[in-house]
Amino acid sequence: GVLTAYTSRQGLSSDVVLPVYETHDGALWIGTDGAGVNRLKDGQVTSWSTANGLSDNVVFSIAEDAGDSVWIGTRHGLDRLKDGRFTVYTKRNGLPADIVFSTFLDRDGELWIGTRGGLSRFRDGRFTTYTTHDGLLNEYVIAIQQDASGALWVGTGGGGLNEFRDGKFRVYTTRDGLSNNFIMCIHADADGTIWLGTNGGGLNRLRNGKFTSYTTRDGLFDDAVFEILDDDRG
Repeated sequence: GVLTAYTSRQGLSSDVVLPVYETHDGALWIGTDGAGVNRLKDGQVTSWSTANGLSDNVVFSIAEDAGDSVWIGTRHGLDRLKDGRFTVYTKRNGLPADIVFSTFLDRDGELWIGTRGGLSRFRDGRFTTYTTHDGLLNEYVIAIQQDASGALWVGTGGGGLNEFRDGKFRVYTTRDGLSNNFIMCIHADADGTIWLGTNGGGLNRLRNGKFTSYTTRDGLFDDAVFEILDDDRG
């Protein structure tokens, strides 16, 4: 295959890219570190920044709901882009913190938000938040994913991995075999395997309750893993 590069020369607002997300129409949404968010479709780039109503130009996460709204997590809130207009949600609207690291739509279409102050669910215009008081080990929520059984997996910055099932948290840390407690990303396979990217501990696989880790000693390029994706063969 041929690798095509998209940079500021092709219209991106910045060459420092954070999240990349594909919406249902095949467009790529690209968040940047300081220059807002970009939409790439058919080779054309459209950009939004604070000048257009975005709450902040550092974009940590992007997700799309069934109503074609694009949800964007920034340093200063949760942004909803619908029909070209932004609505911004912050602590004033019920978020536990304005720093939003992750946005995730579960199979029921509910929006989950990872913040600096815990895990939130947005339903019917209201936020419900889960913190250490509810069993979350750490309120620095970096990554959210759902497995085939419906359980949510919550990765934190220093508090390891949290499994949220039937309203209760189960915690996994280095004491349980995790190589590092700073979880950067999570991927759930169809067979129930959970893959974890850590900040310094390489790649971890959780299968049947047991962790296996892969690091630079096993051939991994770097021990900081920021994203995990399936290929066409699963």
